[in-house]
Amino acid sequence: LKLQFLYLIARSGAPPGNVKMAALFYGRGRGEKRRLKHLQAQQVAHTEDLLGESPVWCPRRQVLFWTDILGRHISTFDPATNEAKKVPTGEYHVGCLATVEQRHDVLAVGTQEGVGFFDLNKGTFTKVHDPEAHKPSNRFNDGKVDPRGRFVLGTMYTQKPKKIGSANVYRWECAQDAAVAKLAEFGDVTTSNGLGWTKDGEKMFYVDSPTMKIVEYRYNAETGAASDPREVLTIPPEAGGAPDGLSVDEEGNIWVCLFRGGKVHCYNPETAALLAVVDLPCAHVTSCCFGGRFFEKLFITTARGSSAEEIAGNHNRAAGALFVCEPGVRGLPMTEFRWGKRKAGKL
Repeated sequence: LKLQFLYLIARSGAPPGNVKMAALFYGRGRGEKRRLKHLQAQQVAHTEDLLGESPVWCPRRQVLFWTDILGRHISTFDPATNEAKKVPTGEYHVGCLATVEQRHDVLAVGTQEGVGFFDLNKGTFTKVHDPEAHKPSNRFNDGKVDPRGRFVLGTMYTQKPKKIGSANVYRWECAQDAAVAKLAEFGDVTTSNGLGWTKDGEKMFYVDSPTMKIVEYRYNAETGAASDPREVLTIPPEAGGAPDGLSVDEEGNIWVCLFRGGKVHCYNPETAALLAVVDLPCAHVTSCCFGGRFFEKLFITTARGSSAEEIAGNHNRAAGALFVCEPGVRGLPMTEFRWGKRKAGKL
């Protein structure tokens, strides 16, 4: 039917560009729409996070790490035993974290006091640098390690009302004396959130939540530079939530969490077609990552809310739990933060 449809369009004398658009329309309106997949996430750990975020799967240990920003602790979950553990972070609100190459119990983190290392055994934070010390109302929010081991992470304004354009995106690159450089290509952002790269490392996806958009950048893995932004899609109002954390599967599709939307949506970044919907029994869905032995599982963090008022009024016992689903596609291994041997002795 598709070939007959395109043949009739071509025979009508339509310009080649119109034929191409017709093919795209057919794929989005019929083929991909028919394949829409509905999935249900299952609760695996009742952690009661106030604001769970930044899940990271560690293949070396076969465990999941994530942070409760407002609850001020870092959690681990072992699927082999279904055991979840918490480590208090003291006064520090850890917005994002990453495992560190060749380090077993040390994580690279972004906090309200800048970037540094958190020792899981000692429960201590060692600050490396705070690029926004002059902005006391800002803290680091979401972040991920790029294909070459650099930590790319962004900040957000924590007070209300939000200050538009008051935050930034940074690249933490230890190969250059622990340099934390502002990435001007992203401009001034408000609530820096989801990040992810394609398998070849040539494309990077990014979310600044208040814009409701997912943006694609051309990414130079050699230099860590992002360029040529292209709007992939705008989350429609009927989705019921704002884009938050995201993950990219091995086919290059984007799995994005909808905060206050109670769902994870999977989109094809080339056509903006909705391919799959993961339903959760709570509204505040924050972030996700692929994990498991073959990266066949999608782990999903949730929250009770983003403010004290919202948390106090949320009586849904599923809110703040850790969830998982098997979407039928594998994810990509998460690169570990590469901290040079010369620096490792200081941890």
